[in-house]
Amino acid sequence: MRDIFNGDMKCGCGEKMDKKKLKINGIYVRAWYCGKCKEEVLHPDDAQKVLILNKLRHGRPVKVGSLGKRLVVTIPSELARFLSIRKGSIVNAKLNNDREIILTL
Repeated sequence: MRDIFNGDMKCGCGEKMDKKKLKINGIYVRAWYCGKCKEEVLHPDDAQKVLILNKLRHGRPVKVGSLGKRLVVTIPSELARFLSIRKGSIVNAKLNNDREIILTL
């Protein structure tokens, strides 16, 4: 699959846009910038990641189930895709305090 960021982008004003990286809400995204009219256009895949990240930063309820004698917590699919977590991935769990668990990849 070809990434559109490898090609050239023309602005609505007709000028060729320059590639650049922007930091939005703590993550870097690919973008194009027009030096003539100052227009910025985010890469659509990266814009989608920013939207998902903002949605997930507010927290999301997840279910606790059981598998044999163990308790399991489900990870929402959009979070798993964002973090590239797959079946068999190793996640480190530690207690932050008596009410919080921190999961790290």
